[in-house]
Amino acid sequence: HLMKDGDWRPQLDALFDLGVRTLQIAHQVDSRFAGAAPHNTIFHVAQYAENCHIDTDCGLTTSDVTLGFDVDADCRNTLGLTADGQALVRAMFDRGMLVDAAHLSEQSVRDLHAIAVEYDYYPLYISHGHFREIMVEDKQAEEKTTPAWAIEMLRETGGMFGLRTAHEEVDTYEPSAVDNSCHGSSRSFAQAYDYGRMGLHVAIGLGSDLNGFIQQTRPRFGPDACSASFPIEAQCQAKAEREGGPAALGRAFDEIGLGHAGTIVDLLDDLDRIGTDATPLRSSADDFV
Repeated sequence: HLMKDGDWRPQLDALFDLGVRTLQIAHQVDSRFAGAAPHNTIFHVAQYAENCHIDTDCGLTTSDVTLGFDVDADCRNTLGLTADGQALVRAMFDRGMLVDAAHLSEQSVRDLHAIAVEYDYYPLYISHGHFREIMVEDKQAEEKTTPAWAIEMLRETGGMFGLRTAHEEVDTYEPSAVDNSCHGSSRSFAQAYDYGRMGLHVAIGLGSDLNGFIQQTRPRFGPDACSASFPIEAQCQAKAEREGGPAALGRAFDEIGLGHAGTIVDLLDDLDRIGTDATPLRSSADDFV
């Protein structure tokens, strides 16, 4: 919980004096400032432990029940920015700080955007997330994925999206020059990346989320190749990758994927190798500045 107790203004001043220039105002559970996008069941339990709320409008925790979060019939968190949250956002904007919209509920994103417009389209960004429409069907249903309308809000404020260097299978983005033939690998990342840059026309950075227990981009070669598929399909995809190329980089990335921060450059090189243009990602830090 960010600045959970007491007057948040001197706490914000203290963070600012330490050099902090961006904050994520809600993460896995609702905060005093904003509603969060419901995620893993363990966080439903954490939210329930605080408010004892049981919702039967839509089932996230089970097929019938959502613990902790007040959701609507579409399983979307009804909580947006609170009064404290609206005041905090304005105070951050007044200080030239950035609000990270990652993990916010859809209503919180709408509320945040309204204030950004009020501040002459103050730039918004999402540090790490997934483009909803390119995900497989069950993932598209999750509020934590980012819909195209939210990306439009980022784009019109001159903001950015940090694309998760994820491990999942995704749908095929037909305009991409990259075959979606090795699920979870750089080929899957390329589908989402090309959808974002070519379809949504938003500035993109790498939202690696390396500071947690999050899985990362899987390799195209080795024993874990294409392993976002079910095992037999993965074996077939890996065989086709070995025989049809493009060839391996000759680096650790080939068999461990984005296994640690040292293979980030390898991911960019592999994206170039399989047929997409990683040039915008190589200058994405400049875009953020």
